[in-house]
Amino acid sequence: MTLGIGILTHEYACLVSDRRTTGVGLPPNDEFDKTCVLETRDARVALSFSGLASARQYDSKVRLIENLRACASPDYLLFGVLKRMTDILNADFLTNRHIRQISPCLRKFSLLVMGFRQQWEIDRPVVGLISNYQDFEENNSVEIPWREFRPFVADLPVQRPSHGSVI
Repeated sequence: MTLGIGILTHEYACLVSDRRTTGVGLPPNDEFDKTCVLETRDARVALSFSGLASARQYDSKVRLIENLRACASPDYLLFGVLKRMTDILNADFLTNRHIRQISPCLRKFSLLVMGFRQQWEIDRPVVGLISNYQDFEENNSVEIPWREFRPFVADLPVQRPSHGSVI
C-alpha cells in the first residue's frame, strides 16, 4: 500500500508519496509516479493516489489524468471537478472489466487532494479525499472497500486545527 503524507498549513502545502508498486506475482516497480498537479479556475492543488495502481490494462495514473481532463468542464472549479471525479471513479470501479476481475480487497483506491483555493481574492488551504475505503471525517479505514467512492473536501479553518490525519 502506498505511503501518502500531506502537510497543510495556511502558508504551504506539501504532499509526499512513495513510488513503489507491488502486485501478486509481479516484481516491485520503484518508478511508478502516483502524484500530479491540478490547476482550476479557483485552485492549485497536488493530488496523490494510494491503493490500486493497475489491474491488467487498467492504469490508475493514466486514468487519473484522463479523468481529470474529462471532468474539468463545465465550471473548471475545484469542488465541481472533485464531485465529477467521484462519479467517474464510481463508474470505473463498478464497470471496468479489468478491475472487476480482481479480488474486492484489492480494489481499494484513495485520491488525496491538497493545496490552495482562492476565495474572495485570498488563497485558502483546502484538503480533500475521494476514497472507497477511507473515511476522513471518522478517521478510519475498512478492509473490504465500499461499493461507492465517498468524497470529502473542505477548506482549512482559519483557526489552527487541534488534530490531523494520515492516509
